[in-house]
Amino acid sequence: MIPKKIISSPLWIKAFMTGTVIGLIVIISKLAGPKWGGIFATFPALTISTILITVRSGGVEFTRLIAKNVLISTTTTISIFAILCYFLYPIAGVILGTILSYFGLFVISIPLYFLIFNRIKE
Repeated sequence: MIPKKIISSPLWIKAFMTGTVIGLIVIISKLAGPKWGGIFATFPALTISTILITVRSGGVEFTRLIAKNVLISTTTTISIFAILCYFLYPIAGVILGTILSYFGLFVISIPLYFLIFNRIKE
């Protein structure tokens, strides 16, 4: 099997696709209410656009190779960040709560990365 050359998509395509997904999430939030909007917002728009872009640039096989890892890592990190924000915003405010949430995400993600990376290598 000859490896397919991966081409880079222009930035405007990535921005358009990400913006479209974010726009759809906002529409869902307006139609279904803030609870459903929040649930859809925690699923990262970048994950969807990344998958669509990799299908276009790297092909279906390449996307299959990375999709599981992308979905696991982004869903995990976004969920951890959302939970940290939920608890830290009332205590520390939006700005400090966001900074602390990013710091907490960093502290939690490092061991998670090595745990997942070691399982993938096996």
